[in-house]
Order: sequence, then structure tokens, then C-alpha cells
Amino acid sequence: MKKKWMALCLGLLLAVQVCFSASATPHLNYVTDFAGLLTDQQISELQHGALELSERYDFGVYIVTMDDFTRRTSARDIESAAEEVYLHNELGEGSNQSGLLLLLSMEDRDWGLFAFGYGNTAFTDYGKDYLSKEFLDDFKHDDWFDGFEDYQELCDQMLSEARSGSPVDVDHTPAPPHARLYGIVACTVLGVLVAVLVAFLLKRQLKSVAHGTQAEAFVAGGGLKLTNQHDRYTHTTQSRVYDPPQKSSGSGGTTTRSSGGSSAGGKF
Repeated sequence: MKKKWMALCLGLLLAVQVCFSASATPHLNYVTDFAGLLTDQQISELQHGALELSERYDFGVYIVTMDDFTRRTSARDIESAAEEVYLHNELGEGSNQSGLLLLLSMEDRDWGLFAFGYGNTAFTDYGKDYLSKEFLDDFKHDDWFDGFEDYQELCDQMLSEARSGSPVDVDHTPAPPHARLYGIVACTVLGVLVAVLVAFLLKRQLKSVAHGTQAEAFVAGGGLKLTNQHDRYTHTTQSRVYDPPQKSSGSGGTTTRSSGGSSAGGKF
């Protein structure tokens, strides 16, 4: 009888330990807003965007916000905190756990990026710095949703560049999505303004011209007569093609941590 009670007690103790372990490691979504920076609608939109990226590239793009990373992790700096959150929660897609995590900690306005698996290839050291400039402009003005949208959009572009064999690095820096859009809009507006200006000037020059209804009005009196003719050498045209020096990629690439991932971080 005692053995049965002991077995029952051990079973209950094991069940409690399993339940405690499960509750101690909560599952994180693509977007987890512990700091309460976003509305439910905004979280839903960002979650949908991250799901599309996951399906397109088999790659996880994550966002986690915290009030203070020192209270939720054992890390002493934001980069280590991002690493701990990623690995402890087993984030990433595929057998290599490929993904990228953006972690915000509001207490001291810290941001951290942690890449793992294929993330080390798609997001080089230079690439992480290039990516951070896109969302930090928004975060400095507390514009969280636009910053996270910019983060996802540029992740999409950088993953596409990496899949094509040219990850963003010191020797390859494409224009950000918004810069390309602004350039197209600016060129279109400028073209329209130039066309309107040219049309206005031509119309202004033609105001003094009378309508001609007969062909003889366009023929000079007495016809065309050549009184003198000379051939003169004016110039020789040469064309040259500028061949810029090739940039060295020796300082590019990705610096990995002992865990096999790579990171970046700072203040906003």
C-alpha cells in the first residue's frame, strides 16, 4: 500500500514539474508585445506580415518588446538578451532555426538584433547596421508601428537579395524600399513639371504666328538659291567609359557569437 502511495506522489510531483516547465517557457509569436506598444489591430497586421515572410523564405522574422530586459532575462546587455530570448524559446524556421529577432527594451531604450542559421548569411554585420537605420528613425519619435513595418519590409528585400546570391554587405548596398519609391515619385513629378514648362514656352512662341491656308505661303520668294558652299572641319568626337575601382569585400561578412548566432544593438 505504501509503495502505491509513493508511486502516486511521485507521479503527481512529476506532473507538477512538467506543468511548471511548460508555464516557465511561454511560446512566443512572431510579434510579442510585452511592453504594450501596439494595438491589437497593429499586432495582427505585423503578425500577418511575418507569416508571409515565413512562407516565402522559410525564415522567421520576430519582434519582441519588453519593459526591461534585465527583469525577463539573465543577460547583462541587450545583445545577449536577444540571443537568450531567441535560443531559450527555440525560435527560427527549419532544421537550422533560421531567423532574425528584433528586441526592444523600454527601460533604457535599448534595441538588439539576433540572427541565427541562414540569418547569419542574409544579415551580415554591415547588413544589420543598414537594417537598423531604417527602423531607428521611427523609434526615435516613438513611432513603433511604422518602425516595425519598415523592419519587416527591409527584411523582405534583404532576404530576396541574399537568395539571389548578393546579400547586403559592404560591397552591395541596394536602395531601401522607401528610397526607391520616393525616387520614382520625384522623377515622375519632375518629368511632368518639365513637360508642362516646355509646352507653355512653345505655346507662348506660337502666339504671333498666323495660320497659313495655302502652300505658297510656306515657299520663299524666288525659291532656294545657294550662292556659296564650303566644307569646314569642326571637331572629332571621342567616347570614354568610366571603369570605377572595385570595392574590396575583405571587411564584410558576419561575426558570430559562441552560440553560432550573430548580433547587433544600441540605443534609440
